[in-house]
Amino acid sequence: MTNEAVEKVINMLNSALEKPVEGLSADTKVLELTGFDSLTMERLAGELQNELGREVNPLAFAQVETISDLAILIDKPRSGN
Repeated sequence: MTNEAVEKVINMLNSALEKPVEGLSADTKVLELTGFDSLTMERLAGELQNELGREVNPLAFAQVETISDLAILIDKPRSGN
């Protein structure tokens, strides 16, 4: 996981939450963020899919706990491209 991937995830979360959140780090627990709900999760999944250029595996997404977990998804190599 790279710092660049963590920064991308933080930007995606801020976009999905539709407001900037201060103090986000790789260890921030995504589901504990104020305002994070099913609609936010849907927005975040869309942002991730746009970044990755492919659909996000729902099982992998369901196992995400922290921002670093999301960053690892972004850092995985693209397949089929």
